Formats: sequence, structure tokens, C-alpha cells
Amino acid sequence: MYKKRYLFFIAFVVFLSFFVLLQLKELSKPQHVTTKNFLTQKEKTWLRTLKKPLSVGITNIPNQVIISPEGKAVGFSLDLFHLLEQELGISFRYISFPSWHTLMDAAKKGKIDIVFAAQKTQERLGYLDFTDVILTQQNKIITQRDNFSVSDIESLQAKSVALVDKSAIYAYIQNKYPSIRIIPYETELKALQAVAAGAAEATISEPVRASYYMSQYNIQNLRVAGDLDYLYQLRIASQGSLPVLNVILSKAVSNLPQQELQALYLKWGYIKDKERYFDKQTLIYLAIAFGIILPFSIYLYFINLSLEREVKRRKDAEDKLRALNQNLQQQVRQEVEKQREQELHMLQQNRLAQMGNMMNMIAHQWKQPLNALSMLMQTVRHKYKQSKLNDDFIEYFDKNAKKQLQEMTKVTNDFMHYFRPKDKLEFSIDEIIGHSINLVKPIFQAKNISITYENKSTKTFTLQNDIIGQVIINILNNAKDALIENNIEDKNIYITLSLLEDKAEITIEDNAGGIPQDIMHKIFDPYFSTKDDTGTGLGLYMSKIIIENYCEGTLCVRNTDKGALFSITVA
Repeated sequence: MYKKRYLFFIAFVVFLSFFVLLQLKELSKPQHVTTKNFLTQKEKTWLRTLKKPLSVGITNIPNQVIISPEGKAVGFSLDLFHLLEQELGISFRYISFPSWHTLMDAAKKGKIDIVFAAQKTQERLGYLDFTDVILTQQNKIITQRDNFSVSDIESLQAKSVALVDKSAIYAYIQNKYPSIRIIPYETELKALQAVAAGAAEATISEPVRASYYMSQYNIQNLRVAGDLDYLYQLRIASQGSLPVLNVILSKAVSNLPQQELQALYLKWGYIKDKERYFDKQTLIYLAIAFGIILPFSIYLYFINLSLEREVKRRKDAEDKLRALNQNLQQQVRQEVEKQREQELHMLQQNRLAQMGNMMNMIAHQWKQPLNALSMLMQTVRHKYKQSKLNDDFIEYFDKNAKKQLQEMTKVTNDFMHYFRPKDKLEFSIDEIIGHSINLVKPIFQAKNISITYENKSTKTFTLQNDIIGQVIINILNNAKDALIENNIEDKNIYITLSLLEDKAEITIEDNAGGIPQDIMHKIFDPYFSTKDDTGTGLGLYMSKIIIENYCEGTLCVRNTDKGALFSITVA
């Protein structure tokens, strides 16, 4: 019997995989988009009445823009603007500048209409408007290959760093790390050459550009020392005096087919084609994913079999009781048993959903140490090929590899300890809130969501168990989903712990706009969800049961001028 079920399960997985492949094939087909259908009549008229082509300022920044000695320009940004020309039915006039500094000066003086790609900063908002992000790039710290004193941004304190003058990264380092001594250079190439020559300890660059310069100009003695906590989120910028132009460009960027953008990212090296480049790093990621997903899949399958047996056993027992019970007391007992079974089933579903969230958070927090291990392995291979492996480097490799593995172990232990029952008799509510925030903080930071926590109470509150932490995480995840779904730009969540008539009150408020009044009364109902097929509809229902039945408290919600505010009150 169970063997047949297992074979059915395997057949279902194969069928699902085949279905997903068909869907991916369908999505990969080109989609036709009618030119300018997304513009209003006023915007179309504005484009038709232009007296001359809109000017786009460009400068040599591989692989966004690569300008040959003959003046011919190619690159990701040029291909992107050619797509925009097709979308809008117009032609742009491209103006080349010798450096980023001169390009931005021209933009500031209004000599060009559009900057091909720029980081949005407070200073630039004074004269430029920006579209949504078109390209995200991770900045890397680059130093000499044999300089092991540089490992991260903290190790650069009081040292010299070569940066492009007037760039966004220049302003970021100058403001956040004032003790770093910045040496300005006109171009990124000159900054890399300065580090290679020993004129500066390090520079900061995006890997695609750095790799291009090192290959083209034979710069051999540099390596990546680590990541910088600053992403380039590049956008198309236009003159602030032409707001309608920014609206048109924003709509055109949003209307571009995703498969076209993905093709450009792949063409210019901003993503890798995993089907074609099946390297060691990919094998590691696949092995880790397989090692995590397969045991959990088998575990969930057998849990499901166990639940089916339990449900059948309980159903048989209920049928017998229904036949035997003749009085009201027996009927009440039957209904109570039925309700308990339903709650157990819902609790199990909720636990499975929480397990999925836990796996997602663990996977997210493993990304950085896995990337660091990959970089260390690449460095070892390079050293080996150069016959430069020595005791100092082996010690450096051993120390840093252990550090990354310890970080991965700590993440796993934190989640295991949090979701496993504890033997403590009392738990501090303040500590439970802090621990809950720390568990979700990395994935929230990746979504640009800020969590602010304030303990306003002068009294220390304790509970007999820490299950309230699961309720807090559930409400935080719902707030995250609402902020992302409603496209809130400045995403914030505010948590407070205060004293309310000798009871502890925890409030969790977001700025996502609130819950529609017509569904407010339904949100604590079982199986009610606003997330289509992605939600179980059990999170808030089980949260209310946990607070009322296990914590002897109350859970309620109301809308504020910012968004939804959940209030948890416990004695």
C-alpha cells in the first residue's frame, strides 16, 4: 500500500517537473508589445513635438558602455537604449564624454537630457529624476594579490583607497568611513593601475568592469579581498526640468519584456547561464540544495502518510461514536473531538509553512559565507597555478574558511534552537522580540525593509514559554509581504513593548497602507488569505489561538494613518 503511494509521489514530482519545463519554454517565447500603447495621449504628443532627438550622455564604463578608439560605442546600456528606441518609436542622440566627472558636470549644467545609468543620491536628486533600477551590481574591495592585510572595509581604516572622483562610491566612503584616506582618480582604470603599482592600498569596483580592465590592460597582480556593504542600483537619469521625460522613460523601462532584459544581462556578463557553465561553484550550490531539500521532502512525505493514517483512524473512531452516541453529552464530545482534529491538522499545516520560511531564511543567510568560500577556493587555485602557495597563505585560507563555516553553523544552530522546545521556566519578552527580529533581519534588509524596536516599559515581563516568538515572526512576514506587494518605497516596521494596566503590550505597525475594511473582520478566519495560491490562510488564525490558548492574552488589529497595527497583550 505504502509502496504504491511512494510511486505515486515520485510520478507526481516527475509530472510537476515536466509541467514547469513546459511553462519555462512558453515564457521564453518572444512576446509582442505594441509600441507606445502604455503612454498617455499627452505623453505621445510630447514625443512627437520634440524639435531634436533627446541627447544621452555616455562614457566608457565596461560593460555598460565600451567606446572604441574609433568612437564606436557598444555595451549593455547601448543595447538597452536601442530597445527603448523600439518601444518609444524615437531615436536618441548619444554624446560621448572623456570621464564620469565631465559627464555629470554636463548633466548638472543641463547640457544633456539623459544620463545612461547612475546611482540615485540625495545630491543628484537636486537636478535629476530617476527610473526604477535597471541593473544591480555588488561592489568589491580589490587589492594587490600578496596584500593579505586587506580583507574587508574595516581593514582599510587609515589606509589609502583609489576611487573615481565625484562618483557615488566616493561620496559613500567619504561620509561613512571618514578615516579612510581617499585618492581621487579620473577613471576606474587609473584607480586599478594605481593599486597595481602600489600607489594605493586598494580600490573599490564592480567585478565585471574590473575584469574587463585587467584583461584589456594586462593588470595581473590584483585580487578580490571582500564585499562592500554598498550596492550599485543603477537607474536611467533624466533632467529634473523635464518631468514628463522621466515618466515616459519609467513606463518604457517597466514595459520591457523580462526575457529581453535577461538576455542583455547574460550577453554582457551580469548573470551566468547555468546550463552552459556547469562549474564547481554550481556543483557546490546544487549539492547543498539537494542535501537540504531531499531529506525534508522525504520527511514531509512520511509525515503526510502518518497524518493520513491518523486522520483515517480518527475518522473511523468518530463513525463508531456517531453510531453509539444516543444523547446530547455524547454528541458534544464528538464535536469537541472533531474540532480538536481540525486544530491539530491546521497546526501541522502552519508548522510546515513555518518550516518553509525557516529554510528560506537559512538559505538566504548562507549565501554570503558560500560566496566567500568560493572566492577563497578560486584564490587557492590561482596561487597553485602561479606556484605561490606558502605557509602564510595556507594559514590565511584556513582561518577564513573556518570563519565562514562557523558562521554557517551558527545560523543553523540559531534556527534549530529557536524552533525547538526549551527547558527554561521563564522567558523575557524583550529577549524574545529581539531574537525574533535577529532571525528575520537579513532577509528583511535584502528587501530594504527597516525594523525599529523600542522597549518603553520599565517593568521586566516574562512568560512560561517562548511560543509568542513564532507569532511575532508570522506578523513580521505578513508585513514584509504587504510592503513589497504595495510597492512602498520607504519600507518601515515599528515594534514597541509597553506597559498597559499591569500587562505587557506588543505592537507591530507597518506603513503598507493598512488592511481593506471589507476584509478586516475575516483576517483571523482559518484558510482566509489575500496571497492567492502562495498563502495557507492559517498564519493569523494559529497566531490568535497561540496567544489566547497558550499565552492567556489577546491579539487584535486595527488600521492607523500609516498602515496595519497588530496588538498583542499578555499578562
